[in-house]
Amino acid sequence: DPATALLTSAKMEGEAALLSGTKMCVPIADRAERILLAAKTEKGIGVFLLDPKVDGVELNRLKASSQEPQFELVLNNAQVAAADIISLDQGLEIMRWSADRSIAAYCAMQTGLSDKAMRMTAAYTAERQQFGVQIATFQAVGHRAADCYIDVECLRLVTQQAVSLLDSDKKASTEVQIAKVWAGDCGHRVSYATQHLHGGVGIDKNYALWRYCVWSRHIEMILGSSAAQLACLGQRIAQGKAYAE
Repeated sequence: DPATALLTSAKMEGEAALLSGTKMCVPIADRAERILLAAKTEKGIGVFLLDPKVDGVELNRLKASSQEPQFELVLNNAQVAAADIISLDQGLEIMRWSADRSIAAYCAMQTGLSDKAMRMTAAYTAERQQFGVQIATFQAVGHRAADCYIDVECLRLVTQQAVSLLDSDKKASTEVQIAKVWAGDCGHRVSYATQHLHGGVGIDKNYALWRYCVWSRHIEMILGSSAAQLACLGQRIAQGKAYAE
């Protein structure tokens, strides 16, 4: 959860801040001009724009299933100038605002990935023949493909609902969490189904489906898995904060 600074803290030195701690899975950190991050301060949660090239910053390359360049960010009194300190005590609200929009964007990406994988599978099964007929005519194949279609359209609906509310500057944390649950579960089911219906062809790296599947798996886990989102949503419901208005 980017809104919870568990491993990173900040202390003031004059008007500047010194950051220490660790951030995991920071994408394209080696090319960034600034990295937006949260850190614990004496006043609460702060938000900072860190220059990854300053002294005290160590970037360790990580391997990600999506093959996107990601890094472990290790901070040892890395200095943030006063102009790059966004807030020292409003970090929870700021990072939640950012996280909701980042998660919604991932849900939209998952919708496109799953839709494309489903359509590739429909085209493949309409051409692939077994026992002299297209395998798309087999009832089991048709049922599994139809389940993929239902999953994708449900994901599209809940994603559009979340994005629509965010675009209108309305509260949408509940809708974003619901969309992320669908993004994880739908992406998981569709990925497995499309691989199954393709047989061994789906894992051939000369065929595009494997790229959709590894990205789908990445989005399933990034910024909170379905289980984590459901746990958080359950707490919000128990507190009376997640009911429809």
